[in-house]
Amino acid sequence: MSSEQAGAENESTGLEPWLPSNLLSVVPNSLAQWSRGFLRCRPEKWFPGLSTDWLPLAHALGFELRVTRVTPMLAGSPASLTFFRGYLDDEPIAVAVGQDSEEVLGEALLPGLGGKGWPYLLDYLARRLLTGLASTWSGPERATLQYDSQGGDYFGALSHEGAAKVEMLINGRHVELWVLIGGKLIALLDGLWRRQLRSTSSVPKGLYEVRCELAQIAVQPSMLVDYMRLGTAIDLEVPVSDIATLRIGAKPWLTIRLCRVDHKIAFETLPAPVAVRELPTGTTRVTIEFPQLSLDEGGVIEIAQPGALLVTEYPLTNRVDMIINGEKVAEATLQMYEGRFAITVL
Repeated sequence: MSSEQAGAENESTGLEPWLPSNLLSVVPNSLAQWSRGFLRCRPEKWFPGLSTDWLPLAHALGFELRVTRVTPMLAGSPASLTFFRGYLDDEPIAVAVGQDSEEVLGEALLPGLGGKGWPYLLDYLARRLLTGLASTWSGPERATLQYDSQGGDYFGALSHEGAAKVEMLINGRHVELWVLIGGKLIALLDGLWRRQLRSTSSVPKGLYEVRCELAQIAVQPSMLVDYMRLGTAIDLEVPVSDIATLRIGAKPWLTIRLCRVDHKIAFETLPAPVAVRELPTGTTRVTIEFPQLSLDEGGVIEIAQPGALLVTEYPLTNRVDMIINGEKVAEATLQMYEGRFAITVL
């Protein structure tokens, strides 16, 4: 079967339904909720004086410290961590360090003691870090910190809280710390990041028509009627994939990955260039798409971030639209044929 056989009788042999409920990866609702703000933010930007605060200590103790990455995340932290806890404006907060990183810190700051005194050293560093977070916070309201003590499974009772994983080099050796935070601070960082994105963007205000293009075919104008005939089966001649293109109007915009959140289709923005396909001269472009949706300028700004998720109102269905020059000309069911996408016109 090929697109040249569009006018032929539909033979169902070899056609399989494309079932998003089985084929698309599942994304937790919480990940989608924070994917445009907290999980995209750079937490260190709201603590601009924190690195400077640690320079005198590093100089006095003769070690070299360089922060290489700060990564916000929703998953917890690895097992076998030592926790140090406190409250930031009555919100639980903790610093955690793993055994390997604990040894690096101890050997760099207290060399030759073989672990003796490390708990006191870690307690001091955790106290200084948490206090520094409060004193260097540049958010809209002043933050106050109450340091508690070393704790055990401090965040175990909290449901799906977040963390900022801090990776650094101390005397050239890798160290990882986790700053564990609760829901209020996650929401605060999420809102701050979104407002910053919108305030620094040049995207004009308004509503934008967005479509998700799964495939496109080049059709001779004389054959268009045959392609739109009820029951026609068309091989789209592209491999079955969860990769698609978002367009704003007729302009290709983003490369996305199809996934599902609850019982809805969702789009995850990928850090990949948009593929642009040239049509043979004299042919008409027919695109296979999900129905159009609208985004305001804020949605456009946020979704453009790699890793951001857009949860649509599309149910987990294989119904798609056939579009010519921005106009819907037919509906179809999305199917698979020998590892490639295919459709049957409705």
